[in-house]
Amino acid sequence: FTISNVDENLPVIGIIDTGISNNTPLAPIIINSGNEYNLTGSSVLLDEANHGSAVALFATLGNRLIPNHIGQFEADARLLSIKTMNSSSGSVKISDVERLIRQANAEYQCKIFTLTILFDHPLKNNESISEYAYMLDRLAFELDIIVFVSSWNNFELTEGLLNPKPINYPSHFIESGRNICSPADSRNNIVVGAISDNFEFNGAG
Repeated sequence: FTISNVDENLPVIGIIDTGISNNTPLAPIIINSGNEYNLTGSSVLLDEANHGSAVALFATLGNRLIPNHIGQFEADARLLSIKTMNSSSGSVKISDVERLIRQANAEYQCKIFTLTILFDHPLKNNESISEYAYMLDRLAFELDIIVFVSSWNNFELTEGLLNPKPINYPSHFIESGRNICSPADSRNNIVVGAISDNFEFNGAG
């Protein structure tokens, strides 16, 4: 597919993820080429985990490519690749994420971000708001921005999704191991989560 409105003055969405590949039709709307928005040792335009590119696609095109991805499509936004990891797991400093968000807001007036880089352990029941979530809440207030935060991939909930077993709702969700992960406890931003099959025919998403 191709993007038909690459010359429009579109808003910028900061994709805090594993990079956005420039070997995709998204290349014309990726606004950064240097490595100043990068916490890894590889290019912001390389997505070794095959994750940030997909998030970026949904951020700017929504579901327009489903079920037919052939043709021309209008994008809703330009993309700023903010690469914090180059694999599916690793360690990231909260202060580095904050610095890159502030930088994107100051340099590109970026007001919208997606963030899928979460801690990998669920929050405990009745736990106080995490430092990570508090940082995002503070930035939302100070900079007048909004961050769309992933709730995390809870494989306990998605296991057996294609061959579901009977569950006793809502006790299926009571165990603390099925809680959200930081910073999905953010109060000033939007947390996104779902339990469903994906748009393909090869497994759950």
